[in-house]
Amino acid sequence: MSRKDKIEKQGTWGWSDIKYVSIGIIVITIIISLFDFHPNPYFWFIETMRNLVISASISFTIFFLSIIFQMNKIILKWGYFLLTILLFALGGFLGGIIAWGINVLLFGFTITHPWFYFTITSSLAVIFGIIGYGYISIQHKFRKTAAKLAEKEIVEQKLIILKTKAELEALRAKVNPHFFFNTLNSIASLIPEDPEKAEDVVQRLSHLFRYTLDASNHDLVSLSEEMEFVSEYLEVEKVRLVERLNYSLEFDDELADYNIPGMLLQPLVENSIKHGISKLKEGGEINISCQKENDNCVIEIVDTGVGFDKSTFTEGFGLQGVRERLSLQYNSKYSLKIDSEKGVKITITIPLTN
Repeated sequence: MSRKDKIEKQGTWGWSDIKYVSIGIIVITIIISLFDFHPNPYFWFIETMRNLVISASISFTIFFLSIIFQMNKIILKWGYFLLTILLFALGGFLGGIIAWGINVLLFGFTITHPWFYFTITSSLAVIFGIIGYGYISIQHKFRKTAAKLAEKEIVEQKLIILKTKAELEALRAKVNPHFFFNTLNSIASLIPEDPEKAEDVVQRLSHLFRYTLDASNHDLVSLSEEMEFVSEYLEVEKVRLVERLNYSLEFDDELADYNIPGMLLQPLVENSIKHGISKLKEGGEINISCQKENDNCVIEIVDTGVGFDKSTFTEGFGLQGVRERLSLQYNSKYSLKIDSEKGVKITITIPLTN
């Protein structure tokens, strides 16, 4: 059965509504028994049992008629109001006959005025039938509305997920050529000066290219893979900067298989080199660490470059892209902080479970 069929089925009456019928029987029996109060407990008990038989017979007769004639579809339509009254009255009449027979067998029940008896049973059926079915109809409309809202929410969540994936793919598509253009420029500058180093960079670039292709096919990659990629990238830059660039990488072994968005750290490392270390004649150092703190993974990228002026600092393409990808992947469950004293320190905190 499809989800739509299940929702439509929730708007019909069936055996699941027996509990409402049972509650109605008890309420009607109590009300009628209060009017038939007898000072002798035994006679009052017998009278209550008779009333219970009458209430049950009428209620279940109307219940079966409602299923046969699909009364739930016509009860709230004013054009069919007379038909609804007639169905309730018919249920009261037939239920009265059934109750009469049962009470005769069980309690020796006698009726001196049959038509008055049937008038009473039909009237009770109409009054309590409209009240009871009005309540049941409201309950079903409420359940049907709740089911439709739940269906709508599921569809909206699927659309959000698809939109998020599309945005992540778009960001990755922007990051990859940005990185490769810069690397190709480095190779071009090395060719006339040191062809052997240029060849080494090309080999490393092929490794980087293979990684970016793999990362493009997966939403997440392991932290160990990402750190290996960053190390390869730093080696490419080190060929160009030689002794002006030093770096260190460290992370907890238990975080090796922890998954993060691919190509997340490289833009930040690239910024440290381009805007910080390469501008210093003596160069500098980049330290990258990944540590587990409580239920979070804390990643720090610290460089000893020129730093920046906080009053005039604006986020560039690389930093904005990283922030957007973190937001899309982790919603508000992440933090990205940037400090500049001696160089730049970037701290990323992301949950170990997403």
